[in-house]
Amino acid sequence: MIRQCIPADRDKAAAFLQQSLGETGQAIASTFELRLSLIVSEEDQTQGVALFHRKGESTMHELAVMASSEQPQLLGLLVDKALSKLHAQGIHRCRVNLINHSEPQSVWNQSRWAGTQPAAPAAEKPAKKPSKPKNKPAA
Repeated sequence: MIRQCIPADRDKAAAFLQQSLGETGQAIASTFELRLSLIVSEEDQTQGVALFHRKGESTMHELAVMASSEQPQLLGLLVDKALSKLHAQGIHRCRVNLINHSEPQSVWNQSRWAGTQPAAPAAEKPAKKPSKPKNKPAA
């Protein structure tokens, strides 16, 4: 069952990530925003997380997504549901990190968000130099 994280899920998410990633997992789990994050668990067993990290108002936000290797389709479901939740909250730009997955591009391409990656920014055109007034020949 995929559901929104509650305060009690902070330790569950940290333990799930730390199991695979060690200290890095603990760092990822320490600052996520509960109301915009998701967890997948059955009984007391955590099977996946989608943790949203707000990186300030003007910078790119991050979504760290990880699912157990026994359920590979779960990763795509988490990505879809988490991005839908963020989009509904007015968050339209977010870096998605698919953690501990050997083929993240295939997961992304199979999600309904494939193709939403912005194109590389176009090179800025240099500003036009002010034109010099033409000197009219004296009559």
